[in-house]
Parts: sequence; C-alpha cells; structure tokens
Amino acid sequence: MDWLHCNLCFCQPGNGIGYNLTNCGHIYCEKCVKEGCENRCKMCGAVCTAMKLTSKLKPEVECFFMDPIDLAKKHNKQLMQVMDFQRSHRKRLSSYIREKVIHLIF
Repeated sequence: MDWLHCNLCFCQPGNGIGYNLTNCGHIYCEKCVKEGCENRCKMCGAVCTAMKLTSKLKPEVECFFMDPIDLAKKHNKQLMQVMDFQRSHRKRLSSYIREKVIHLIF
C-alpha cells in the first residue's frame, strides 16, 4: 500500500507505527490521531471517531485497503457464480415451459 499515509503529518508505514481510519474516511497515524480527530476531524470538520487499522477489519472497510485487481477478481468470481446459478434455473424453467407447450400442442 504505497498510498497509505497520515493525512496530518504525511508519515508512511514503517517502524511499527499504527494507523487509524476515521468515520469520515481520513487516516491518521497513532501519533496524530488525537490531534487529528479530537471532537472534529482536522481535515474536514466532521464529527469524528476513529478505528485502529488492523489485519482484522470488517469486509466493508477492508475492501478500501485491498489491491484493486484482487478486489476485481474476487467480485468477478462471485458475479460468475451468480450468473451460473441464475442461468441453470432459467434453463430448467425454460425446459419445463417448452414441455408444457409441446403437450398442449400435441
């Protein structure tokens, strides 16, 4: 994640420095989080709460820190599964209707 940095001091990951994500989408290092998120976000002025960025993030947060290519592959795989599932059910229904029509005609 070459883009990750503290929005206040611009330090980047290294030397075991932890980072926090605010509810308004800003990132502060552990040294700046108190100053950057004291009552209101220093970047945008929104009422601010922060959560520590760890390896165990909720999926709705984790996706923002994934490689976009990996994220696309994951969603593409899921999309293909959905399409296959729906296609198989559509095919069964179509076959059933075709058989009903054949019986009505003959």
